[in-house]
Amino acid sequence: MLELQGYDFEVKYRRGIHNEAADCLSRMYENYMVKDVNAINRKTLITAQCHDSELSKVMSFCNDPSEVTDEWTTKLARDATLSQDGCLYKYVGSLNKPWERDCKFWRVWVPFKLIPTIIAYYHSETISGHMGISKTYKRIEERFYWKCMRKDIFNFVKNCIICQKTKAARTHKIGIGSSPIVSTPWENVSCDLLGPYVKGRKGYKYLLVVTCYATKYVELFGLRAATAANIIKKLWLVFLKWGFPHSLTTDNGTQFSSRKFLGWCISVGVYSWRIASYHPQSNPCERYNRTVKDRIVSQIEACKDWATKLEEVAFAVNSSINDSTGFSPAYLNFGRELRTPLDNKLKVDLSGIDRKDSVSERMQLILNHAKANTLASQKIYMDNYNKDKIKSSYKEGDFVFALALNISDASKGITSSLCKKYAGPFVISRMISDTVCELQCPNSKKVVGRVHVSRLKPGYLSSTEDHGLV
Repeated sequence: MLELQGYDFEVKYRRGIHNEAADCLSRMYENYMVKDVNAINRKTLITAQCHDSELSKVMSFCNDPSEVTDEWTTKLARDATLSQDGCLYKYVGSLNKPWERDCKFWRVWVPFKLIPTIIAYYHSETISGHMGISKTYKRIEERFYWKCMRKDIFNFVKNCIICQKTKAARTHKIGIGSSPIVSTPWENVSCDLLGPYVKGRKGYKYLLVVTCYATKYVELFGLRAATAANIIKKLWLVFLKWGFPHSLTTDNGTQFSSRKFLGWCISVGVYSWRIASYHPQSNPCERYNRTVKDRIVSQIEACKDWATKLEEVAFAVNSSINDSTGFSPAYLNFGRELRTPLDNKLKVDLSGIDRKDSVSERMQLILNHAKANTLASQKIYMDNYNKDKIKSSYKEGDFVFALALNISDASKGITSSLCKKYAGPFVISRMISDTVCELQCPNSKKVVGRVHVSRLKPGYLSSTEDHGLV
């Protein structure tokens, strides 16, 4: 302040929410690495290995087998080796990527002292995203090895306080009535709009989620207004980056059903497919919404910060193993895993492409494996969903009643539990598929919308009854 007294200036107050171009020097430095991880590097890793009671014996055996006669140590060191700088590695085999080079099957052997720190980094860090047990385990086993790894990771994730506060209880699985055929990357894309949320620091109130159906790759965008024009701008950026898809799956929101949006889809040659009303599981993007929201909630302290970590959340999702495909979205798109800052510090080798390899043949092999895994996963979901269900017998011209969406509103004198559960009668004007139909009012012929057959029940009407809405 004393130095500023030599200048003539006027101080004006500007609210932080409007100060979007704030001087970076006025902001608190944000450290993206946890404190313990900052202390880890290649040298400290090797030092910890040398001081580990078990690994030190294995390292001695690798240096000179004659110095160690312990049978247990000899067994442990059977598939171990030391690098030129003295780091201990363990050979784990091809796992689920038999086409990779043999050098990729060696993992850094983590000493007991560093196990909690390694798990914490690949589970709790912003770019790790507080994923579940399976995803965290697969992310770590791509890089490291230690005994009882799965058990340690299970206990860590199970006892994570943030995860317990954030994630919904998995009481049951919701199946999908029908699944589209697995396509090539970015041939079929789905998107969904989340919000409105509390206005964030960047002025965003909505979140646009765009997902590739084949690879499960996710793109996240904050929006200040939920308009068709804003959505078109973001989708244009996605399509310029990945190519224009054959089809785009959305819900029936006004933004996606507007003439402007549908006209734009036609102009770029993209078929716009809108799912049935109140049947969100038909949109593949819906399942990712919960994952994305859980990751966001786990990384913020205040609700208004929800839009500040979108890039890190997308990185975490795209670098994690997907349960359906068996691979990370990044691996299916690039043929390699995404590197993290700790990977660089520890010199973990994640390069998957050899100059001698045929890139096209390699990628085709990877995608074929992912397609087979996805089809197997779909079959499991379909078997569970179709259990104790019968095939729909609805046809065009049938009278039906549709399940009503009743929301309590004291100002309007509405109590949902006292409302009629079904609306109608309606007539089925068109069967879009075996499970989706289009309804219209029988008198006015006005189209009501697309409805999933699970929300319908047959209507039995006499010719003299009033067919107006109930």
